[in-house]
Amino acid sequence: LRVRNDSCLVHEALVPYVDRCYAEFSGASEDVAGYGPSGSGTWRWHTAQELNSQSFMGATGIVYSGSGFNVSMPLRFTAASA
Repeated sequence: LRVRNDSCLVHEALVPYVDRCYAEFSGASEDVAGYGPSGSGTWRWHTAQELNSQSFMGATGIVYSGSGFNVSMPLRFTAASA
C-alpha cells in the first residue's frame, strides 16, 4: 500500500522547508495512482473485488481495504527471474 505525498497538513511557516509529507495510512490517504514504466500496467491499483480479496484488520488496528497493487509472476522460478 502507498500513502499520497499530499496527505498531511504542513504549517504555512514550514512549507518552504517541507517538500514531502505523508500521513498515517487510511482509506482517505491511500495512493491509488499507477506507477512503473509508462503504459506497462505492471503496477496498477486494483479493487478488492478485482483481486478477489476482502478487508482485514492489521496488528495495529488499522483496517486495510483488500485493494492494492499486485503483479502476476510466472510459476516457474527460471521464468520469474528472467
